[in-house]
Amino acid sequence: MTILCFEGATTNPELTAVAQRIFGVTRMSIERAAQKSVGRPINIPAKGIEKKAAAFFAKYRPSHRSAVDRIAGISRFARLPTAGVVGAAGQPLALAFSSSKTLMEQAKAAKLFESASISRAANLKWDAAKRKLIRPANAADYAIELANIAALRKVVSGQLTPGGGGAPQPRPRSARELRLKLAKLKAVRRFGFELTDWGNDVIDCGGDGLGAGGISAGGVSAYHQHIEVPKFRIHQFTHDGQSFNISPDRTFVKFDLTRPPAEAWPRAFIANVFLSESDASGDFIDFLNKFWDEIGDEVVTLASSLAMAAVGAGVGAAVGTELFPLVGTIVGAIVGAVIGLVVGWLVDSLKDDLFETPDNPLSVIIPSPTSLFDGGQTKSPLLTQEFALGNARYLMDYYWELVF
Repeated sequence: MTILCFEGATTNPELTAVAQRIFGVTRMSIERAAQKSVGRPINIPAKGIEKKAAAFFAKYRPSHRSAVDRIAGISRFARLPTAGVVGAAGQPLALAFSSSKTLMEQAKAAKLFESASISRAANLKWDAAKRKLIRPANAADYAIELANIAALRKVVSGQLTPGGGGAPQPRPRSARELRLKLAKLKAVRRFGFELTDWGNDVIDCGGDGLGAGGISAGGVSAYHQHIEVPKFRIHQFTHDGQSFNISPDRTFVKFDLTRPPAEAWPRAFIANVFLSESDASGDFIDFLNKFWDEIGDEVVTLASSLAMAAVGAGVGAAVGTELFPLVGTIVGAIVGAVIGLVVGWLVDSLKDDLFETPDNPLSVIIPSPTSLFDGGQTKSPLLTQEFALGNARYLMDYYWELVF
């Protein structure tokens, strides 16, 4: 049962539609809080994303006023008491900033998410009489079917195991951790004259990781980890073509595979890796880490519950324990897309010098606790991700590793 490696967000249009609607309301909730922080007569509910974002902006704005002001002012609805988003029938849906209810509550009441369902997959069928999900008995086949639904771009296997490590396992064992390791960064083309300092490129890194699998009776992911990665320095690059071997290989994020429930397999793991030049004025990575401290759990929980409802509609049943692995894996794809959309929007609004990549996030789907990578290896093939900003271009070598 081989672990599947992927790059990039979901390309399934149904999953993308769910993510876009969740992002639209999330974005407006953040704008609502930011507008309150700059003194506009906006009502902030006593719960939800707005409350947590408002608390963050109240602390953050005194030292980073311009950043919060840009978030508050970029919306074309910024000076209106209501915000708009396209509803299920393609009609504008008004969400009132003056209401005591959160925008997410208003959107749910307006049935914004009801038509955002996920089609039934050919090999994942619902037995109406038994009210039970029929799925392949083979966990590897099941994981592949889940990957097909998520429509993530599979990474083509290449040279096995960086450094020749990770010998095949003689007998099945359960790994205790999954780690994303950064091995090398190459400056194909530095900034040159794009930045006012015209000096060396000092490159920082940061981001987050998400693990999902299964669903609890309360409607949240049964197996769930959301891990922030604080900013750290990689290297100072002095000329084009320079490569820096990260020695020892840097663990970007690590996931605990032993966390319950034991039956919540397959599991999906996603990592968003961001690079920035140290002279970036907005210090975006630090901002993102602090911001997600306040609102991350709220966003992930809401996105998870809405994705689960969509999956339940897709298989013709209310979401329940029968959908354990299915929902967790698809939720991982949707939530990863939502996070990417939120981050992309903040990058555009703050105009920070953050590198972009067509292949964010990085992800794996693990069929079972004893699954290994191609060839029975404990490490994935050495993979490469591209980062670009203007004319500048960097290549990052990375791999996934199981720890026993």
